Amino acid sequence: MGAEQKNDRPDEKKIVLVEFPKASKAQKKKLPKGIYLRGATYWIRYTTASGKQEREKVGYKLAEAETLLGKRRSEVFAKTHYPDRDKRNPTVGEVLSAYLDDPERKQNASHRDDLQRARRIAEFFKEDRRVRTIQVDDVRKFISSLLDTDVAYGPVNPDGSRDVRKMSNATVNRHFELFRAAIRSEVGTGPDWNPFERKAGEDKNKKIKKLKSIGRDIIIPRQQYDLLLYGCRHKRYAQLKVAIQVAYHVGMRLGEIVLIHQDWLDEQNELLTLPAAITKTDEARTVPLPRGVIQGLKSLGIKPDGRFFIAKDSTTISKSFTRLVRRTVRMNKNSAYNAAVKKFGEDSEQAKQAWQRETNFHFHDLRHTAATNLRRKGVDILTIKAICGWKSLEMVERYNNVDVDDMKAAVAKVTIHEG
Repeated sequence: MGAEQKNDRPDEKKIVLVEFPKASKAQKKKLPKGIYLRGATYWIRYTTASGKQEREKVGYKLAEAETLLGKRRSEVFAKTHYPDRDKRNPTVGEVLSAYLDDPERKQNASHRDDLQRARRIAEFFKEDRRVRTIQVDDVRKFISSLLDTDVAYGPVNPDGSRDVRKMSNATVNRHFELFRAAIRSEVGTGPDWNPFERKAGEDKNKKIKKLKSIGRDIIIPRQQYDLLLYGCRHKRYAQLKVAIQVAYHVGMRLGEIVLIHQDWLDEQNELLTLPAAITKTDEARTVPLPRGVIQGLKSLGIKPDGRFFIAKDSTTISKSFTRLVRRTVRMNKNSAYNAAVKKFGEDSEQAKQAWQRETNFHFHDLRHTAATNLRRKGVDILTIKAICGWKSLEMVERYNNVDVDDMKAAVAKVTIHEG
């Protein structure tokens, strides 16, 4: 009982307190502007874009303070540093509302579709959920749920129904990009609270990536093009006919076509100059127009506002084009659909499959067809990019289709016939 107990524990680490010496007044005066000392700890001070003074504690090394101060000043200059915003923890509903209520975004043609995408995002994650509680796995589950979603597309069928298909990769990516942009805009880009950002040192494979878009490889053949023009032979389809001609020959976007103004047309040199304000890439470009296309535009007459088309947006012509495609399929006696109807009946599975194949044309496919036709005529890829208005060669390659016939024709040009 009286034995003395030993308290020495050889395995226990001893805690040693290191006291940093305080800097002298002379040392403090030599510090770079924006860096100061509190005791032995370095702090930085900088001004935000709003004029507010911000202070941050760094540590005991001057080099770290200089590096962080330079980074913060660069962020302020680039308008990517928002300390007040970074401290917030808004809900999913607040983030989406603030992002989509921006006056500039309301002017975007895709704003109405973005509202629908925002509803799907809020429905999955719940509007009252805090953004910083969302994890990478939650976003992956959301993407998987979208891929299993059935969506209606195209105009209403004669029986009142609409065609249904699974959501495409490109549409899923638009949900992904909307949610990511909203979080970056309203919360920030820090990996600790943004599930779309990869943490430092984290495996690159863990970062959420967009799905690979499956580009459409539909090219409208000349026979189908002639049939479309025949379907527009009546005067009431004059605008649709000219829009088809412009898109088929020079690959302009429908949103650009409906805004063509008489002041942009140089009839003598057969050129059309599109201002940057109406192009998707925000860059002005000059498009050569065939004489027949110019005559088609002039046949529409000039409207009071100086434009050739009455429609102020592309929706009206896009829907008319879809109806036209369906009408021409029924008109074409040689179509696979009519052959299947004649052999198996209108309600047969063969007829339905043929109908889906032959009516799977979008107005935008005319743009892809123009690019492919230009390449087949020997036009180089840089010229095609300039005419059609793509921003990168990657986009030209995506929509400039090469098929087996193209490859056979290329080999035939260099094949030496022996014998």
